[in-house]
Amino acid sequence: MAKIECYLKENDSNVLRFPITLSEVGVSGSSNLVFDKINGLGSVNLFGGSNLKTTELSGFFPNKAYSFCNYTNFKKPYEFVRMLEKWMYSGTKLRYIVTDTHTNIQVRISSFTYREQDSTRDVYFEISLINFF
Repeated sequence: MAKIECYLKENDSNVLRFPITLSEVGVSGSSNLVFDKINGLGSVNLFGGSNLKTTELSGFFPNKAYSFCNYTNFKKPYEFVRMLEKWMYSGTKLRYIVTDTHTNIQVRISSFTYREQDSTRDVYFEISLINFF
C-alpha cells in the first residue's frame, strides 16, 4: 500500500512536496444557516450558502534523510520555511493535494508557525489553510 503524500502547489515548477507524511490530513467545511422566526410558523432556517473550507497541517521538515521520509534529496528545513512565508505574505493561490483522497482544493496560507524543539535541527510547523472562492 502506497503512503499518502501531501503537496502545496503554486504551479508545475513551484511545488512543496512534504518529505514526511503528515500525522493527520483532512478538511473542515460547513454551511451557513440563517435562523429566523416567522409569525404563525415559528423558527425556520434558511440556507445561506457554504462557508470556506479550512485545514490545519502540522509536522516537521527533516534536517536529514530519515528512513521514514517519502523521498530523498529534499530542501533544507529553512528553505521550506522561506517558501511558505513567501506564499503566505504574498497571498499566493495554492492547490492543496493529498494523494489517494478527495482532497484537491485551492487555498491560501492564513497562518504559519515554526520552531526547532530538539538538537536535530528539524523544523516543526503548523500551517492553517483556507480555501478561496
